[in-house]
Amino acid sequence: MMFCANWILPASLRTSLPENQERKNDKAPSKPPDVCYNVEKVNKEGPHHLMLLWKALDFQDANGLVIGYQVSYRQINHPFLSGTTNTTGLKTVFEVTEDGLEVSVMAYNSAGGSPKYHLMIDQSIHQMLPPVRRLWVNSEEDGLLLQWDIGHISLPVNEVAIEWATNSTHPTTSHWKRVNGSSRSTVLKDNLQPWTIYIVNVYPISYQLCGPPISIYADLKHGALLGVAQLHIEHVTINTVTVQWQWQQMEVLPKVLQYRILLMLGKIPVESFPVWPDVRQHTFFKLLANKDYSIHLVVETSNDNISREIITIKNSDVEASDKNIVTTCLIALLIITIGLFFILYKTV
Repeated sequence: MMFCANWILPASLRTSLPENQERKNDKAPSKPPDVCYNVEKVNKEGPHHLMLLWKALDFQDANGLVIGYQVSYRQINHPFLSGTTNTTGLKTVFEVTEDGLEVSVMAYNSAGGSPKYHLMIDQSIHQMLPPVRRLWVNSEEDGLLLQWDIGHISLPVNEVAIEWATNSTHPTTSHWKRVNGSSRSTVLKDNLQPWTIYIVNVYPISYQLCGPPISIYADLKHGALLGVAQLHIEHVTINTVTVQWQWQQMEVLPKVLQYRILLMLGKIPVESFPVWPDVRQHTFFKLLANKDYSIHLVVETSNDNISREIITIKNSDVEASDKNIVTTCLIALLIITIGLFFILYKTV
């Protein structure tokens, strides 16, 4: 399917318009929507996922009610592999098989279509935009306080798009909000209902590029429905310890403001750091030998801090790990020495 030369209002939308809608809107939208894209390469030989995001037109540019968008793509090296879809949302995903693509997006109302936004995509030369980090949600009165961090990104992030929808397999409606790229938080208050679980997606945008979404589940009662589980020691040496954990979707009571991992020497706090859903491992350095340490999962709430899980690092664990390393090194050195001796003996 090639690009449509002339705009045609889909029959399904023509029949669903109110009788007076066509008389009311006598002008088509005057501007195309701003579009950004992200291509996710699932594997080297399989299809890529082309995600397109666009911004809703301002009322004066829409000339009334925008009732849908027409989205088309064409694969440059295989122009017969093209696609066109009509949607009422602000996002769509295609499966494509090559890096060279032509894309167009057009908004339409009952009077006609806007100019097309054209986009040329060449994955072989463009930069990738990483996702946001440290995403978290707290409930706040009748809204959700969303927080994130951009991190160290070489590309300028001029906007951040937030999408939220009910937690269902195929949500019929998504709601959107855009904030300035320098923002690190926002409050969602519109289109939220109590006792309803939402999935919130956050996308960084750098002009025509958008990063992949980072998602989190939340509701108005608990905030983020996500918790740390399966905290365990992954590796211990005489002066380091590596701890790992998993994140699981769960109903958390009371409301969690933040999770922290705390290292203690006896009853003395040594080091503490916050953990976010994009982090699952941490290594503590400069441990003292032959000391009793413990690692705590600290849950920060509005009223108190709670230590939910405590793991003791025994001296014997550290010493045994260190001894095992030394023993392994000695055995390896002995084997190498014997091997060299026999090689030299045979040569002589």
